Amino acid sequence: MYAMYKIDEDGLTGTVVAVSSDPEANKVWEDGIFVDEIPQPTASAGKSPVLKIDLQTKQMYYIYVDNAGNTTNDYLTRIKRIENQMKLLQQAVDDIIIGGML
Repeated sequence: MYAMYKIDEDGLTGTVVAVSSDPEANKVWEDGIFVDEIPQPTASAGKSPVLKIDLQTKQMYYIYVDNAGNTTNDYLTRIKRIENQMKLLQQAVDDIIIGGML
């Protein structure tokens, strides 16, 4: 596999942007390394894994970043708001249909 990365601002690490099983991938994307396997992230509530690479040692690892605005409570709030909007729209459609029949 070929792990393609974007070099981070510090110049010491890279953020993996894609992984390809194509042995010719290094001809398309210069910044990358061939690896036997990609480490698996660990589950972390409210966090998303970002695959990184130490450019000196070629070791891959994960950092975990906060999922801003993507908590269960945020989704439930959005669902309730959408349900309320749907009820209002249905009432408006019903009023139009009933009003047109009279």
